[in-house]
Amino acid sequence: MNCDSPLTPTRGGGRRSRGRGRPDSAFRSVELDKLDTPLSPKHSELPASPHPNSLVALYLDQMVNPTLEAALFESLTTGQFYDTKLYAFSRKDPSGVVNTPVGIFASSSILKEHSVYFKHLLKGGFSESAKSDLYGEFPADRQPYNEHYSYGEDSDIEDDYTGLPMIGSSVSGDLKPEKDTNDTRSTPQDRSTSPSTAVEIKNKDVVLPDLILPSNSSANLTSGLRGNVIVKPDVAFNTLRALIFWFMTGKIAFAPLRSEGTTAPNDGPRSCSPKSMYRLASELDIDKLKELAIEDIKNKLSSKNILPELFSEFSSLYPEVLAMEINYIQTRADKKILREQFTSWSKDILAGNFPHAVPALLALTESLLPRA
Repeated sequence: MNCDSPLTPTRGGGRRSRGRGRPDSAFRSVELDKLDTPLSPKHSELPASPHPNSLVALYLDQMVNPTLEAALFESLTTGQFYDTKLYAFSRKDPSGVVNTPVGIFASSSILKEHSVYFKHLLKGGFSESAKSDLYGEFPADRQPYNEHYSYGEDSDIEDDYTGLPMIGSSVSGDLKPEKDTNDTRSTPQDRSTSPSTAVEIKNKDVVLPDLILPSNSSANLTSGLRGNVIVKPDVAFNTLRALIFWFMTGKIAFAPLRSEGTTAPNDGPRSCSPKSMYRLASELDIDKLKELAIEDIKNKLSSKNILPELFSEFSSLYPEVLAMEINYIQTRADKKILREQFTSWSKDILAGNFPHAVPALLALTESLLPRA
């Protein structure tokens, strides 16, 4: 059914839908014999007067991913929809060390359906393909921090220890202390056995509310549910969670760029950085998600933030992003605003303050020179 087609008035006196927007409700009741346009070939095979439930089934057929549907159906008998847990880091201390691993639950069938990377990783022969307790502690053979996180500008990593989002988590193992400090780290005995796990950082407690375990369970209790446990040390928790949510629903929300000087909306826990997602989608070879992310970045460029974006670490990593930004400068940017910023930026780059931005400066200069 073409939901974008205009609808004739119903017997109840409802007004004709104008424009090409969707109906007010995905399950709006309409009379098939009153449609202005014929049914699509897919739906023309239906009986002339289908049962109302058939209409609902049509919408559900379009909304539910077949792999998700199969996983849901199987869970009815196994009692376990999620059979995989992925850990990613959520915090960064002033020295640049990322820490505070947070678990994300997922279905292995959905991961493998959407990513060749996960298909090979979970196939076998890797440590991640071994079964572990899904509600157990962070793997003892992995460091709960990363001193060499490769994307220093990742805005999906919380800076310092402020503004912790409300996320379900059980953190185990000592966190990497800040360099040149004498901060005290908590021991397993010091940590609370309540549903919220307290981790002592910088001489004050930060509480990670455990929204996954039952309220009468300790974060350290085992559940008996076994599955794959994967640690992604070079991806932000916020980015990885948004990726898995996109796998399941086809929906993704991108946060504002830092260079815009705005904050995420109040309903923004699901949102992630478009640059961080582009980086992850590139690693996993997910072209559709790369397209969505770079289009969002492009739509958020302006004459005021184009130079900070052009000379960013992110742009230095991806030639296609750099080319898109230079094209924006050539075709859309206000040259007066650019001149006001360019002198300051070029001085800093030539002084060696932003070595990663040298190729961008050269590319921009070359693009502005007249061609022979």
